[in-house]
Amino acid sequence: MKIKDYVLKPVAGDTFEVCIRDDRFVVDLVAKTCSCKIWDLTSIPYHHACACINYIRQDNVNFVGAFYSKDNYIVTYKKALRTLNGHKIWPKVEGWAILTPPFKKMPRRPKKSRRKYMTEVKDKKNGNKS
Repeated sequence: MKIKDYVLKPVAGDTFEVCIRDDRFVVDLVAKTCSCKIWDLTSIPYHHACACINYIRQDNVNFVGAFYSKDNYIVTYKKALRTLNGHKIWPKVEGWAILTPPFKKMPRRPKKSRRKYMTEVKDKKNGNKS
């Protein structure tokens, strides 16, 4: 829905200037970059790039980074970790038990109530905010 408000100006080859009200972005479809830097960071075309891709009547999927492909997904998770048994079946280990860290009392008097924000109304009895 945002794309319909964009004004596209082809600059040279596959480079475009995308105007959105007062903002201007330079999109290069060959280098797969946009001056907003979102396409550079995620390797997924953002609105500005999608508008340019639709303008030249190409498929947006062809401009997504290669590491989002199904083949790379399969290679990445081909040697996944095996699942583990539940803790009841784990072997018993000799040694010291793991304990929680000791409680350390902080060196101030504990607060009786929370600090109130300055816009909260003061309590008339105690002079506290409530």
